[in-house]
Amino acid sequence: QSPGINARIGGQAVPVVGRISMDYTILDVTDLKGYAALGDKAVFFGADLENQAVNAHMINYELLTGLGARCKRVYIK
Repeated sequence: QSPGINARIGGQAVPVVGRISMDYTILDVTDLKGYAALGDKAVFFGADLENQAVNAHMINYELLTGLGARCKRVYIK
C-alpha cells in the first residue's frame, strides 16, 4: 500500500494499493463499510487535498497541475 494515500468512496477513506500508474489505480476496499458497486465514484482530491499532498511529498498545487488534460474536473463551491 502507498502509506497515507487514500481515495474516498461514499465518504469513506480507502487506501491506494501499490503505485498509481497512468490512468490505473487499485484501491483496497476490504474495510469499506457496505459495498463498493460498479459505477461508484472514487474521489481523490477534496477537502483533504492538503493532507493528500503532504502524504505524497508534494504541495497541493503540484497535485492539481500534475493532472493531465484527460482528467475530468468537477469544482464544487
